[in-house]
Amino acid sequence: MAEFRLKFSVAMVLAIVLSEAASFLWYGHYSPWHGHAGERYLLTALIADVVLVTIIQWIMAKYWSVRRIQDAAVLSTWLVLFYVSLQAPHAVYGLHHVSWFVFNGMHKFVQVFVISASLFYFRDY
Repeated sequence: MAEFRLKFSVAMVLAIVLSEAASFLWYGHYSPWHGHAGERYLLTALIADVVLVTIIQWIMAKYWSVRRIQDAAVLSTWLVLFYVSLQAPHAVYGLHHVSWFVFNGMHKFVQVFVISASLFYFRDY
């Protein structure tokens, strides 16, 4: 049986906070698209951020080392392409939905990039 240990670090907490801050700015009241692309609930978002940070940290530790900011961008691109490939058949069924889905994919890229870059830059704290 596989063993999974979870230890929180300062980098993980900062990644969660910065990811949620990026999402808050993305879906904020002062963005041009506020209220048109979806809403976020804080408790659900924080739980999802914890899970996402844990998974990305595991991927970075086992399979994809991030040594530069470009590595974080490439990792984010691959993970977003994985998400898009799985989710597109269920979410896109018209031209309006394509633009919403691209917008959603861009948000996922920003989130994964902020998390992976935060885990990289704050790894020594």
